[in-house]
Amino acid sequence: MAAHLPAPEQPSETDKIIDDRGKCAYYLTMVQSSKLTELTSPIRDELAHFEELENDAIGEESVLIQSVSKHLLLSKGKRLRPTFTFMIAKVTDYQSDHLAEAALAVEMIHTATLLHDDVVDESDTRRGQVTVNSEWNN
Repeated sequence: MAAHLPAPEQPSETDKIIDDRGKCAYYLTMVQSSKLTELTSPIRDELAHFEELENDAIGEESVLIQSVSKHLLLSKGKRLRPTFTFMIAKVTDYQSDHLAEAALAVEMIHTATLLHDDVVDESDTRRGQVTVNSEWNN
């Protein structure tokens, strides 16, 4: 017999964001959500290590790459991919010295797909912020 789950709460007006295509997207950022902060408390150290690696990944070889990378880091999203990676590792007792690097690789690939979408769609903004495509003209 299937368990009946409660219906998900509808997002409040403050949680609604209208994206570039006029579609309504719902999201909460980790920083603004006390519930997400509480849920991620068991992986706080892993997320901090992830952020250190992310900051180190910027590099200093190219002023352009550094500028674009900083722009992307300032427009952080929900960080669901690394959060899921660390939470699943925690609940399954998975141990790896390279888990943060794997989470970073997944997040960077995801970010690259967003950049690609913005270029293909010729988007000027994403979630209310100027896109890399718009700021640096591809």
